[in-house]
Amino acid sequence: MYERTGIGRPIDPSYPSNRYAVAVTVVAGAVGSVTAFVRGEGVLESLGWGVVTGGAAFLAWAIGREVDPDRASTAALAAPLAAAAVAAGRPSLWSAAAVLLAARVLVRSTGIAPRPADLVVLAAVAGAAAATSEAGVPVGMLAGAALVADRMLPRSAPSTVAAAGFAALGVAAVAGAVQGSLVPDPVSFTAGQVAVVALAAAGCLAVLLPSRPNSVGDATGEPLLGTRLRAARIVTAAAVVTAAAWAGGPGVAALAPAGAALLGVVVPRPRRGDPVT
Repeated sequence: MYERTGIGRPIDPSYPSNRYAVAVTVVAGAVGSVTAFVRGEGVLESLGWGVVTGGAAFLAWAIGREVDPDRASTAALAAPLAAAAVAAGRPSLWSAAAVLLAARVLVRSTGIAPRPADLVVLAAVAGAAAATSEAGVPVGMLAGAALVADRMLPRSAPSTVAAAGFAALGVAAVAGAVQGSLVPDPVSFTAGQVAVVALAAAGCLAVLLPSRPNSVGDATGEPLLGTRLRAARIVTAAAVVTAAAWAGGPGVAALAPAGAALLGVVVPRPRRGDPVT
């Protein structure tokens, strides 16, 4: 697998945390569908809300595994928080996926630099985020910037990765221009979105916490680097903040999975017995 990708991480059911991820995704999706149907949505619309709710839970879990690789409980907490945040507005799965890939590039959680196919995927996801969400332009650009920043970090990737980062920046900008979202247009916050932004703001304090991971790269077994982990947390927090500034309330809802993952980092709890797999 790692001959083809440096950012792919499979779901392995032999790990309890991975089984939890599948279970919470299914449960969140089912609850989202039922809730939408009870609210009066049609069958197809209800199924769509189920996909969005389950996807938000899964992406929050996955981002949590990147920004706090030593504690599986961070991801476990983030998943239901993100699912609950759907009540405040529709999350952008493409934007959350862009944040996930950016964090994974920076943490280097597989131990391997992005492969050529990964660069194409990341540029496509950055463009999709910009094309489908009011807050997707800055998020897509941050995903491209993560590739550029990778060149400046320890164990840096080849220069072609930075070049691909600039290309991803361009893709996000063009997609935003086509969709008419290239310029910030913040709108007011609902009460639910105010609560979400308050929790996400608390989560952004994760960038101030010590970043000395004990985990190792999936493919290489090399220790992960604190400098890279901090960079991933900074980019994730920047995505949450810029989404809120760019689109207001809808931007907060769009990046709720990333905000939930960061909040999980700052919630204090014992490390003992917390599996890292």
